[in-house]
Order: sequence, then C-alpha cells, then structure tokens
Amino acid sequence: MRRDMTTKNVLVGAVALALVCLGASFYVAREEAAMAATLEAKLAEQEMALTTLADLIDRDAADAVVTSLVSDCSSSDRERFDYLLSNLQTLRSAELKEVELLFARCGSFYAERRALMVSRLERELMQYRSYVELYEQLDGRASMITYPTETWESLVALEVTRAAYTNDLVRIQGEIIASLLGGATVTSDSVTNALKRANETKENLSLAGVQRDTLRLQMP
Repeated sequence: MRRDMTTKNVLVGAVALALVCLGASFYVAREEAAMAATLEAKLAEQEMALTTLADLIDRDAADAVVTSLVSDCSSSDRERFDYLLSNLQTLRSAELKEVELLFARCGSFYAERRALMVSRLERELMQYRSYVELYEQLDGRASMITYPTETWESLVALEVTRAAYTNDLVRIQGEIIASLLGGATVTSDSVTNALKRANETKENLSLAGVQRDTLRLQMP
C-alpha cells in the first residue's frame, strides 16, 4: 500500500511539474510573440523615419530637430551673399571685404545643416539595424523576411560622402575669397587651382547624387 501511495505521489508530482513547465512554455511563447509584434511595429516606424530623413536630405531640407539647432543668416544677407559669390571675378576691394564678412555668417549654413541631417540618418540606421538583429534572434520567421539593411547602409554611406563634398565646396569658397583679398587675381594659380578643385568636387557631388537616386529606386 505504501509503495502504491509513493508511486501515486510521484506520478502526481510529475504531472504537476509537467503542467508547470507547460504553463511556463505557453507564457514564454506568448511573451515572445508580443515582443515580436512590438518589434515589427518598431521596424515599420524606423523604416518610415529613415525614408522621411532621406527625402528631406535629398531636397536639401531639414526636420524640426535640426532646424532648431542651426539657422541661416538673414534673408537680406543671404541674397547679398549669393549675389556677391556669383560675381567674385568682378568684385572690388570693398565688396571682397563684404563677402568675407557674409561668408562667415552665411557660407557654411547649408553644409552644416546637411551634416547634421546625415548624422541623424546614421543614428536612425543604427537603431534600425539593432531592431532587425533583435527580431531575427527572437522570431524564426524573420529569416524569411528580407530587410533592406544593406541598401540603407549603402545609401547612408553615399549621403556621408555627399555631405563631405558639400563641406569641401564651402572650404574652397573660403580659400578663393581669402586669395582674392590677399591680392590674387582670378588668373592667379591659387585661384585657378581652387576653381579646378571646386569643379571636380561639384562633379563628384553630382555623381554621388545620381548613385543615390539610383539606389533609392531599388528600395521598396
């Protein structure tokens, strides 16, 4: 009788343990499913964030965050600066001094804004990549889904390159203005060499833009 009771107790204990394990498995599966659903939503939001930033950068615009961090010079200064900059070859000494002052206020705005936007795009890509990696670890179905991580990485790399070229153009503009203020003429070696580098940089910037546009067409 005692042996039967012992066997019965063992069986009851085993069944209870099995039920506990089964309940735990159901709980874990339910939590993992909920987390997977959350990650799917986060991935969709992150793709939207990347697309929005990429579109703004392509239009040479900025979102509210970057707009609050960097501001352009006044509209009158911008108009005057653009005019003087497009007529550097014919400027008198007083106008060269004026364009130098305006360059300090207005010259780097677009380059700085683009650089900040691209930096934001890089951070959003890092977050997107982390979501993809976590989702793949959590849900086996993720292996059947193709996320355009590599394509986004290529696009961001192109935007980093474009931002660098834009910054180079600003630096070259400053060099030309300084050379002219220093007494150089438009035919001086310092100016002609700078103009040559500026044209090469513009061509590289344009090529990177074409590559970027081609890449965007391949994205969903």
